[in-house]
Amino acid sequence: MDVHGTKLARTLFSIVFRKMTWSGEAFVKSRCRINSTVGFHFMSKRTFVTSIVLILLTPAFVGAASGRLCFTRGDYIFLQEPNGRIKRLAKGYEPSISPDGRTIAFVSSKGENLNIDSHVKLIDLRTGSVRGIPTLDPFQSLSAVWSPDGRFLAVDVVMNQKRELATVNLQSGEICVIPTNFNLSYAWLNSWGADNSIVLNALEYVYQIALDGHVVRKLSTTELFADLNIASSSRFSISRDGRFLLFNGGMVPDDVGIASIYLYDLTNRHLSRITPDNLGALDASWLPSGREIIFAGYWKGRYKPKTSIPYWGVYKVSVDGKSPMLLVRDGENPSYSPG
Repeated sequence: MDVHGTKLARTLFSIVFRKMTWSGEAFVKSRCRINSTVGFHFMSKRTFVTSIVLILLTPAFVGAASGRLCFTRGDYIFLQEPNGRIKRLAKGYEPSISPDGRTIAFVSSKGENLNIDSHVKLIDLRTGSVRGIPTLDPFQSLSAVWSPDGRFLAVDVVMNQKRELATVNLQSGEICVIPTNFNLSYAWLNSWGADNSIVLNALEYVYQIALDGHVVRKLSTTELFADLNIASSSRFSISRDGRFLLFNGGMVPDDVGIASIYLYDLTNRHLSRITPDNLGALDASWLPSGREIIFAGYWKGRYKPKTSIPYWGVYKVSVDGKSPMLLVRDGENPSYSPG
């Protein structure tokens, strides 16, 4: 059970699947080659980072985020500039800001019930203009993540009523399907990994898949994280050095209804919880230093009047789990760029 409820953007594909009739295969190549320089045991509630701290933490603790931070508030996407100024940009979901901080990829959805059109679009932060991706527009698409060099997007798409993962070259428009040999019906694109790979949450497994389709890693969540609730809202990403897996998962049975942020050491097979017992957390991602993360969070028990809806905000925390810092009130789905 997803203790937080599956977010709108995470469920659109089940609707899109039923009505998708576009093809557009002339734009697509079956293989993609990208040349770029981009590169368990259950814990008690009081267990925090141990060996991870010694590897990742340095004495300096950066204060507020100094780059650009985008996030959602209700049905709209907002941007916080380095000077702290916040502005509303466009209606949409799942924003992801480019590494250079100039463009936001997001999902635009229109319609209701079984008549929903979902497309990845781009916001130019210099002009404020919103545009589609011509070669991608014929397809229904949901979710997009940037390559580390900002030249490509990895996207979820539906082609001929079939779920696919693909990359889009934003300069040429070329779409390259990433071949997979497993069912994508219950898999979610989470992040872009090192060495031209993507990371997927498939509930029972976490996959790291190279762009040529071969599986770099296949991790069993039922074996490694048996006491955690891994759901569609769990988002996984791998550190730049390939050693640590960052994700959010519910704590069962201690704190049903509240998720936490975890680090898993892929070398030593050690799991550590970063966030405290009373701070719910989703959508964690690495900050460039590799010593801090940002996430959407809420304090347990603090809800809007006469509802069970929490007060969400965007937080930053160091990898030792100390001193979570509120960056933005009333925000979810954060994405950061130092540019």
